[in-house]
Amino acid sequence: MKPFYSSPSRSLAFDNCPRAYFLQYEAKARPSISNHALLFGEAYDEVWNWFLLRGPGLTSPQEAEEAFEAKWAPVEQQSVRFSSRGNWADLLKIGTALSHQIPAAWDASGYELLKDRNGLPMVQRDLLVRLAPDHIHRMKIDLVVRTRDGRIGVVDNKTAAAATAEHF
Repeated sequence: MKPFYSSPSRSLAFDNCPRAYFLQYEAKARPSISNHALLFGEAYDEVWNWFLLRGPGLTSPQEAEEAFEAKWAPVEQQSVRFSSRGNWADLLKIGTALSHQIPAAWDASGYELLKDRNGLPMVQRDLLVRLAPDHIHRMKIDLVVRTRDGRIGVVDNKTAAAATAEHF
């Protein structure tokens, strides 16, 4: 018997609307217009992953900006629903400004990116938990780090759609 896979996203989708869950996860229906927040988060997440896999300390702020610009550029040609908070160009400015801060933010965190037994950085790893013989819960770990005080941490990066204070 093929196992059933669940995830935090799937569980929330089902709780919010079983019909929407069915359309997204079972029927594999996709909207014809993408949401800007999802695309922005994906582009920024890809820049973070690129930075981490390349190796902290090896990327300049300018290179991080250029990486975001490369990830965000294709979005300009897609059918995207933007909110009243901005358009493609506004989000390009925000994304490049945020990406510019990645190297300094990493250095300020004091984190050490941990590697697995094969020497590979522990970035974007699947965590599979068998809840029953035919039910596997899948989660994605963004990265595993050692903090300044020696503790092991699991970091889940998020890009907030709401405005935040400048010092945040």
